[in-house]
Amino acid sequence: MRPFTFFVGSLNKRNVPHGLNRTLIVLAAPSIWDLNYAEDFVPIVQFQIKLVRLLNEFESALLIADRHTIPFINGQNKLLSDNLPAEHLLEATIYGINLHDFAPLGNVRRVKFVYRNENLTLVASRQIDNSINRFLIKSRLRVDKREPDIVLMGKDVVDNGVNRALISNITFAKNIRKIPRQSLMIKLQNAFRKVIVVPPPAPFVGRRHRLRLDDVLCFIDDAVLVMSALTPSIANKLHMEVFKREKKEVTVVELPVDGMPKEGPSASGGHQSDEGNCGLYSAILATDRFVFVPVFGNIAANWQLGYSTMADKRTVHLIESYTRKTVVPVNVPREICRRGLSLRSLSWTLKGAAAKRIMAMSGGGKQ
Repeated sequence: MRPFTFFVGSLNKRNVPHGLNRTLIVLAAPSIWDLNYAEDFVPIVQFQIKLVRLLNEFESALLIADRHTIPFINGQNKLLSDNLPAEHLLEATIYGINLHDFAPLGNVRRVKFVYRNENLTLVASRQIDNSINRFLIKSRLRVDKREPDIVLMGKDVVDNGVNRALISNITFAKNIRKIPRQSLMIKLQNAFRKVIVVPPPAPFVGRRHRLRLDDVLCFIDDAVLVMSALTPSIANKLHMEVFKREKKEVTVVELPVDGMPKEGPSASGGHQSDEGNCGLYSAILATDRFVFVPVFGNIAANWQLGYSTMADKRTVHLIESYTRKTVVPVNVPREICRRGLSLRSLSWTLKGAAAKRIMAMSGGGKQ
């Protein structure tokens, strides 16, 4: 198991070539002009820089940024204490940082669905969707199919990258007037193969952000699903749906939730009154060979809410006992988790020819 710190040494220290056997993980930095992230621009980009460095120890990773923001990341502007070399930077304009939400989705086929975020205006959603479509065209990335009439966001999908996916029933409500339920199910099965429709997670009491499906659920292996503590009714429905479709083929493991207040008058809120996805170990980024798990106990701002490194270690060991993959802990600052950002939401994963194509577009590929 890795230490609970970011690796800040030289990139790719393992000297494993960035070949087809590696997954490429792409992140997008907020623009320096984006008012939505102005308050936390520095901590968000600092986190993304450190995350790209860490990911490159195991897989391949790039950070996309527009031409106004690149100077802050490559060291030309000294606002940030860290920077990235050209080979891990790609200049492009994408109007959103939760890349998983609007990038192509699918296990069997890569499908570009329509992105419409209920928390944004229609104009803002279209602007984000158009920006990724322009990027796909410019980079000549092959998309197996486009579904211009079906709304599906990555936050409502949890897949194992091979042959099965959980889809929030919110997706069916969003498309109820566009396509019959059975037709939508067939299209989803064409993209993911096995599809299980599950209820969305209910928000914890006092939370400002409604939780995403990929905040509380994640496949850490092909047939192992981890789950954060949900309300009993939602948890029961999830177990029933998984068992109905998969029988005993999928193992469901419930993870503890760090920062959960203890019983009694001394309880001060803890996780239940916290923000975003702070304390949720299930907000995981998993690739074919690695499981990147968010941990919170090394962050000073989290201590007063009950987060601890002991809870981090126990949870990481629990996850390790259920997967053949290497588990890598990643420190997640409060500025990230309180906004509902996660390792999964920020990341777009690619393999094979698509990954090689994106790598060739980076600063290192152009040299």
